[in-house]
Amino acid sequence: MAAVLAFVVACAGCASSSAGSSVEGPVASAAATAGPAATSPASASSTSSSAPEGNPSTGPSTAIQPVASGELVAFRAEHNRTTIIDAQSSGLARYNTSESCEVPGQPCYDAPTFDKVARIDLGAPPQVPGTDTTFVAGHSNRYHPDDPRRGVFSRLQDVRAGDTVVLTTTKGVFTYAVTTVLTVPFDKLTSTDEVVRVRADTVVAISCAVAPDGGSYLGNYVVVGTLRGSAPR
Repeated sequence: MAAVLAFVVACAGCASSSAGSSVEGPVASAAATAGPAATSPASASSTSSSAPEGNPSTGPSTAIQPVASGELVAFRAEHNRTTIIDAQSSGLARYNTSESCEVPGQPCYDAPTFDKVARIDLGAPPQVPGTDTTFVAGHSNRYHPDDPRRGVFSRLQDVRAGDTVVLTTTKGVFTYAVTTVLTVPFDKLTSTDEVVRVRADTVVAISCAVAPDGGSYLGNYVVVGTLRGSAPR
């Protein structure tokens, strides 16, 4: 049975500025607890966009082939068939207390580097047959939105339903059709079913949502994708 992962999020990919410089903050914070599956999307104060039923992936048309479990090594996002994120993985984002966490003394999931994504050590890496959701986090930087070295997921919020996400692991390549994108207030991430419900053959990518004027963070931007193709490497 699927389970709900209860996230306690301070921020996902925050950045703050002092004296003209920037200091990026936590990627995601989560409590590794599980409970019964939610039966309907939570009534969080979020905005969402869902792909029309039957909307095909804009990515390569590939069959779903069996692939063994392997760790994430790369993440790619395509918007309107154009690659907007092409990043390597730094490994796992683990639940620790660090100076990057938004709330002092509060543990968080913080990607090890600003220029690479990290798989959150909840859920599981992708495989076929699938077992759990794959959660991926990365920093966003409102002060340097065009520099992926300072915020690998600064363009994540350009992803829309119908776009494509590709995960490469040590064992295979997995292509996902983006079904839903959500902007969720930080304090609502734990209660948003579309984010926390554990599902096989699903990727959930999380970062901060940057206000249009770049002056603040609006909450978490979340991209949810469903597996449309897989192949062993």
